[in-house]
Amino acid sequence: MLPNTPIVAFTILLLIILTIPPIFERLRLPGLVGLLLGGVVLWPHCLQLLSSDKETMKLLSDIGKIYLMFVIALEIDLEQFAKTRNRSIGFGFLTFLVPVIAGVVVGIILGLGWNASILIGSIIDSVFWSSHCPVAVTRLLADLIDIHKILVPVKNITPQALRTVHFAQLFTDANQASVTLLHVCSSLSSPEQIDGFRSQLSDVFSVDESEMKLKIKVIANDNVAQVIIRIARSFDLIVLRSMRRRTAGGLAVSDVTNEVLKELKCSLVLFGEPHS
Repeated sequence: MLPNTPIVAFTILLLIILTIPPIFERLRLPGLVGLLLGGVVLWPHCLQLLSSDKETMKLLSDIGKIYLMFVIALEIDLEQFAKTRNRSIGFGFLTFLVPVIAGVVVGIILGLGWNASILIGSIIDSVFWSSHCPVAVTRLLADLIDIHKILVPVKNITPQALRTVHFAQLFTDANQASVTLLHVCSSLSSPEQIDGFRSQLSDVFSVDESEMKLKIKVIANDNVAQVIIRIARSFDLIVLRSMRRRTAGGLAVSDVTNEVLKELKCSLVLFGEPHS
């Protein structure tokens, strides 16, 4: 066990806080799970690097509990909760109770105590909520054969965005449709920056203007949602991609996507990527 001094304890905990969460987030797991596992590993019941007998560790433990409750409170969308109060309570109760009970059962089978078993259940619940499986939601207001113009908003050139565009291209090849990539940049963007991003999109997707099946539109405006809604009025289908987040009512998408979904009048495909 390392020397039981406040400086040593604080230094070790600071290193854990700064290094473990980013590693877990790269693995598409909540950073909070990394902190919990780090505490389990460092505590006297495992590697015995720290002692829980000192007043410093007790104080830091209390701070950790307060931080945990603070993070949980930040995840609650009160407006959304008020709209779906009954469903939220039932959904939250089941999605918390089932993983926790499963973890407790596993812990008891392994011969662990109640505290360790409950901890395992809490970790399972948090991992399940990381939701690292993409989800696709569709709303078709017309027959597939009547969809000829597809709009794909693109914020950044990422692997997830590439998959979204490739999906639209596959639909285009099968339905003889055309795809327009829409990028909404800041109103302060210079013409050189706009042309630069347009060129990057052209290079990545090998745009052939002669075929006219894949077009690029770049608009400088700070109201991203309203631009997408306005442009989408002249399209048959829009393909959106959004990061999911946990709220009191379940999984929710970004605020921009939520605003777009409320006012869209055309068919849509929404890919919900896990928050990483």
